[in-house]
Amino acid sequence: MCQFTKWHLVPPHYSKVGYIKYIPNKGALMQLTPIASNMTEVETSEARILFSYRTPVAAYVFGEGFVRTEKWWSVTTSRHINKWIGKDVTAKEVSQTYLDKLV
Repeated sequence: MCQFTKWHLVPPHYSKVGYIKYIPNKGALMQLTPIASNMTEVETSEARILFSYRTPVAAYVFGEGFVRTEKWWSVTTSRHINKWIGKDVTAKEVSQTYLDKLV
């Protein structure tokens, strides 16, 4: 049985790049930028994280570089990752748990 944490989000404030949301229970500002259909980038103080649908699948970790999930999701999600990272960039494969903890 899954348990979900109920979050209260403050309505987004618009910025030039995307949305800025304050999540009270984490105490952090996050910048949310829609990139394409079902493809969103979230920037935190630690990293810029790519979401495919509702799942974090890749990130640019400040001071470390690009990382991508080692888990296979779908053809579409793989396309999202490859488009976001770029064809000439090598990304380190990390566990899905690592990406989940960045958020």
